[in-house]
Amino acid sequence: MSKFPALSLRRYSLKNIKLIPKTFKSLLLVSAVTIAPVQVSLSAPLTYTDIAPILLGRCAMCHMPNGIMGPPPENYRLDSYSETISTTERARVVPGNALASELYLRIKGHARPRMPFNGPYLSDTEINKVARWINDGARNADGIVAPDITGARIRIHGVLNKRWALNNLNLQVNSATRIKKKVGTGSYVRVRGRIGAKAEVIVDRIKRKD
Repeated sequence: MSKFPALSLRRYSLKNIKLIPKTFKSLLLVSAVTIAPVQVSLSAPLTYTDIAPILLGRCAMCHMPNGIMGPPPENYRLDSYSETISTTERARVVPGNALASELYLRIKGHARPRMPFNGPYLSDTEINKVARWINDGARNADGIVAPDITGARIRIHGVLNKRWALNNLNLQVNSATRIKKKVGTGSYVRVRGRIGAKAEVIVDRIKRKD
């Protein structure tokens, strides 16, 4: 049983609250105040509408049919959502995994040559927005997550910054992986592989690029 008697609002008021033990006084004061609910602000996932101005304004002039360089470089178009996420030749965007996405690696400068080819390069804010869009699922303008691309082929470049990690992306290397030329930490390499069910990179070949 509590050593404090049951309290009645008629018996106790803020005038005689000083007669109540300190611990109980704190409880009454808290209960007498209306506590405002905590407002949690979560940013909505980005959609293609958010990053289209970046891709159309900074990339599509080359990566489109009959662009300023003629055919789109490496046959990769960036003039529409469907072309941006296309896996027809290979995946350049891996929904949910920016570090595995060739598009991000190129504009970030992890892969050479950095894009846009002749600069000026995208700002950190623009690069981070593209990365966030990819990590949010590469959603279309209606907010629908991009289709699953498990099994799609990829080709990415970068520096091995630790054993079997490319630009901090952990690679899935197994006994079937072919390694051409000696590679190690600090090597700039080209990785060919496919996308697993969890958007991971399952490596078929690694080759050092001198």
